[in-house]
Amino acid sequence: MGLLGLGRIGRAVAGAAPALGIDCRSALVREPAKHPSSSIRLETDGLRVIDSGIDVLVEVLGGIEPARSLVRAALARGIPVVTANKSLMAAHGVELRAAADRAGVPLLYEAAVLSGVPFVGALARRPLLASATMIAGILNGTSHFITTAIERGATFGEALADAKARGYAEPDSRADTSGCDAAEKLTILLHLCGAGAVTPSEICRRGIESLAPADFAAARRLAGSIKPVAYASLEPGAYGSWAGPAFVAADHPFAHFSGVTNVLELSNATGEPVLFAGPGAGPAVTAATIIDDVREAQGAKGDRGSRGVKGAGAIGAIGAERADGARFDSPPASRWFLRIAAGEITEAHLAEFLAAHGPAAVRIERVVGGLAVLTVRAPWAAVQAAARTLEQLGAVVTLLPVIDPSTRSGQAPSTRSGQAGAR
Repeated sequence: MGLLGLGRIGRAVAGAAPALGIDCRSALVREPAKHPSSSIRLETDGLRVIDSGIDVLVEVLGGIEPARSLVRAALARGIPVVTANKSLMAAHGVELRAAADRAGVPLLYEAAVLSGVPFVGALARRPLLASATMIAGILNGTSHFITTAIERGATFGEALADAKARGYAEPDSRADTSGCDAAEKLTILLHLCGAGAVTPSEICRRGIESLAPADFAAARRLAGSIKPVAYASLEPGAYGSWAGPAFVAADHPFAHFSGVTNVLELSNATGEPVLFAGPGAGPAVTAATIIDDVREAQGAKGDRGSRGVKGAGAIGAIGAERADGARFDSPPASRWFLRIAAGEITEAHLAEFLAAHGPAAVRIERVVGGLAVLTVRAPWAAVQAAARTLEQLGAVVTLLPVIDPSTRSGQAPSTRSGQAGAR
């Protein structure tokens, strides 16, 4: 095995490999002097690692370049590649899977999305699953840990500091807290489900930095919680995406997970949703999945068209016509959660306002500092317009999509989560 990168994840991979009979021959590093105790041959030129007689290349550099060029070089030489680089696969996954297909060698990336939950192979083996019309998940363990802590009373700053102290967050954690990391992972999932032209910049994204305990208290009053959710609709004529905080109804499976857990649900019209869940943060979790991919790459090398070439060819073709020309730069129509900080607005006045300006409220509750609302299903543009009008009247509005069982099918929700009308 050759390693591109010897940071926290690279060191975890190198440490786990010998016990499984894998020899880490060489590693690409920027400054060899920072690794004085390493027993691995260190290189500052990635091509020297690739050309050192390795059987499998593991890329854990992160970022786009030089990762993309080095992965392409390895594939061109017929060397299987394992990567945990979500940024690379989100930006160039379609291109790299095609290169792997041409070379007849595996390109494996289970650790790039939900690192502790091996599911990409399931998409390769089950085309019907890859034709999902709704993708939804808690895809970032760091932001899930932070929102869980805020729900329990911590401020955002306190929760972030705790995540860093536990090793769940990097010193620069903006990719996690801004929704960028989740948007990249959602892009990879969309590629696997046939929307190969989507880029991370198209995903509608919102960070968790502005969330406060009051938002979570308002959600609890409406029988729900707030989770960092990435989801996308692939329903014809109803495309859309979101990566950011969302109101999760108590009767949705996501409401029962906490901490750093990742969870993914794939739904279509042919049967019950399929759920994957597991740990989502930490070098050891990622390294274990990478090592599994290394062993699989050894067995799949040279087997063109096998499940070893995950995501190349067959998966990319699933649903391609369905997603042709689709736009994912706004959330699909859904129910909406609003927390409105404006003490002078009464429940009756707000119900009247929303009935006139849309979307109508199905439940309004008085909470500390204002009102909390659940609306009927409505387009993003309509609820944004209503929120802007409220803000012009002096209110401070938190606006989040609602994830409940109806999200899976786009059907109107039941009234189990609340009595219609203002209360």
